[in-house]
This record gives sequence, C-alpha cells and structure tokens, in this order.
Amino acid sequence: MRAVLWGLLVCLFAIACRSTPPTDPGRSIVLVTLDTVRADHLASYGYPTQTSPFIDSLAAQGVRFANAYTSCSHTAPAHASMFTGLHPVQHLLRANGQPMNPAFRTLAEVFRDLGFQTGAFTSVRFLSSVNEGFEVTRHESCNALYCPGDHTINLALDWLKTVDASRRFFLWVHLYDPHQKQNARSSYIDQIKDQQGTPTIDPLGFFVQSHGIPLNAYRDRQRLLGAMTRYDAQIRFADDQLRRLYAFMDDKGLNRNALWIVTADHGEGLGNHGYKGHGKYIYNEQLRVPLIFHSTAGDLNARVVPEPVQHVDLFPTLSELERFPASPTPLTLPGISLVSALKGIAPLPTRPIYAERRARSDRDTISRDWETGDIYALQSGAFKYIVHSQGNDELFNLEADRFELTNLASTPSPDRDRMRALAVAHYEQLRANTLKVKELPLKEEFMDELKALGYVQ
Repeated sequence: MRAVLWGLLVCLFAIACRSTPPTDPGRSIVLVTLDTVRADHLASYGYPTQTSPFIDSLAAQGVRFANAYTSCSHTAPAHASMFTGLHPVQHLLRANGQPMNPAFRTLAEVFRDLGFQTGAFTSVRFLSSVNEGFEVTRHESCNALYCPGDHTINLALDWLKTVDASRRFFLWVHLYDPHQKQNARSSYIDQIKDQQGTPTIDPLGFFVQSHGIPLNAYRDRQRLLGAMTRYDAQIRFADDQLRRLYAFMDDKGLNRNALWIVTADHGEGLGNHGYKGHGKYIYNEQLRVPLIFHSTAGDLNARVVPEPVQHVDLFPTLSELERFPASPTPLTLPGISLVSALKGIAPLPTRPIYAERRARSDRDTISRDWETGDIYALQSGAFKYIVHSQGNDELFNLEADRFELTNLASTPSPDRDRMRALAVAHYEQLRANTLKVKELPLKEEFMDELKALGYVQ
C-alpha cells in the first residue's frame, strides 16, 4: 500500500510539473509608428470611415490618448524625440538623413542593456539614423522608395521566430505606406469606396465640416476625395499588416505579457491651410497623432485620456514602467510619465505643448519654397502661438478657432504678449538644456533614397 501511495504522489507531482506554465520573462514592448497618420483619420478618434478596425480594437481595450502631439512634422526628428525623450532642438537630429549624435542615449540602448532582445524593422533606410541600440535592424528600400508594409512585417516575423521566449524583447515596426498614398492598392481603394456614399458615411462632407476647408469647385472636391480615398486605403492596408503581426505573436505565445504602443510620427495636411503635406507647417493637422497603449496582460483598463500629451513623454513613461533611470544623460527630460493616466490613478497636469518645424537646408527640394529660419509653436490652454524667426508670427484661439484659420498675432493684446513670451522662454530653455555637441550633416549614403522620396534635390 505504501508503494502504491508513493507511486501516486510521484505521478501527481509529474503532472503538476507538466501543467505549470513556463516562467514569464516579464513585459515585452512593441512600438508601432505609422508614418504620416493624423489622428482624426482613425475611427477611434471620430472618423466615420473604417480605416483602422484592428487599431481601433486595441484602443477599445486599452488606453487612448485623445490629444497626443508630435515634436516635429518630419519623420526622422519625430522618431528621434520618441527614442531620446528630447525635442529636436535638443537632440539635434532635425532632418531626414541626419545621424543622431551618439552622445544621446536611446530607449533601445537602455532596453538592450537591461537584457531585452531588440529589433527594428523600418520601411525606409534613412530611419537607420535613429536605430542605435537595436541589435537587429532591417530597413532596405524595396523599390528605390520604401518597403511596403507587408514586406516590413514579414521581416519582423522572421526575427520573432528567432527570439528567445524566455527573455523580453523590444520590437519597433515602422510602416511608411500612408505617406505614399499614390501607391494605394486597388483592393484597398475599393474597400474605402464601398463605404462612401452610404447613408451614414459622407467622407468629403465630414472632412469639409470638421476641418473648415471651403470647397466650391467640382474639380477641387473630386481631387480631395480621391486623395483622401487613397490615404485612407493606405491606413487600412497598414492596419491589416499590424493585425498579422499581432496574430503571429498570439500564435507563438509572445503576446502573453506585451505592451503595445501605437502612434504616428506626424500627421498630414490633406488640404488644410491649402497644403496637402506635413513638413512645411506645424498646424495641428500636422502635429496631432494617435497614441494608444494596449497591454495583453490585461493590466490596463480601457479608458480615454483627454489631457494633452507629447512624444517626449514616452521615455519617462517607459522609465517608470520598466524601472530604469528617467534621464539617460545629464539632461532634464522635458516630458512627464503618463503612468498615472495609464492606470487611472490621477489626471495628468496641464502643461504647454511644444513642437517645431525643421529649418530649410541648402539641399531641400527647390519646389518646397519654404520660409527660412526657425519656426516653433507652443500650445497652452486655449491658445497656440507660432514663432517665426524670419516671418510673421501666428496666434490662434483654439477654443474659438480649432482649425487655426484666424491669425490674431497682428492685434495687440495681453494674450498675444503673454503667449509670445511663454513660447520664446520655453524654446530658449530647451536650447540651453542640451549637450555641447554639434548637429551632424546629412549622410551621403541616404542621398539617393532622399532624392527619390523628394526630400532633397
């Protein structure tokens, strides 16, 4: 009898051991940056066309920041701000093709040193300028312009097949497709067109009403509708690629404890202020971006955070979540941790929101006809002030004029003087809070790609 009982105990112990799940390595992090995606073209941010059902599902289950802003309306500087927690005037990467000075420590370097496996998969080569700290990087251009999102995701999936499941990883995926709306695939254009003209969806009417664009000429209406349709189609394509990535991680058990962060580097004009692009201006159609946190561990309850936040808040937020020093250099980071809002502990403090436009360089394309000098903006409360070092300043009352159409800067007022003084003081404080290093020139190895994409002549 004793032998039988002993045998039974051994069997039960063996079953218990087999049923015990493997030790959780801790939280992995997936950062998704969608190129050129303005927040108001996602359904979770109020858009009537279903451009992003998968991203919207992450938002519905996670934390959506309703008013998130980039530091710069330009790709590489915006990404550098995400990775360093500094604004471009501080980290000094101010144009596509510039390298970042190695004196500035990045999130990837921090995570690598914490033992994370790090991989970066970008759809343009010039973003390799901000991939310091990623042990594996893939960023080749597939067609002399950029890699379509399905190819970029395939590269990420190949890397995920090799990761050690017992260790955490930091994955960055960048999808450039919305930037190249002229390359939208016909099947995705058809998906968007199928939604247009229904009783509940009038995308052009919605756009005109919600963005303050006066359209009278039939040709202008048709051109705008065509551009919007292709833009929306590219967002929908990118959304499908992210669904593939998420499903693969689910299937491989890599989503057991992962924090997904989905954002965009900047927005797009699409006709606002008579401009269809992004780099030239820093109105809010270029600056306001989606920002969604989604935890597969279920430790972030669904909520919407209304207070304004910035890309430079990502570094201190991840610092608090992963318990590493908040400042990787002697600098004081300008952002704040968003953890209290993520966990619903307390509302975020109200504070000024800063952004800048990169200065025109001698190698910019001639057709841009950009204003020379520095242009930067500060948004505080109801007002937004844009300082032009070599042009006319702008002041907007966002409560009364959310499309930034009526410039109040030429009319003397206490609000004008207060906002200008606040903006200039903020800018000078940022300039003083940086390392004594030089801004580096554009890398020659990126020139062919930058020319093909229209960034330089």
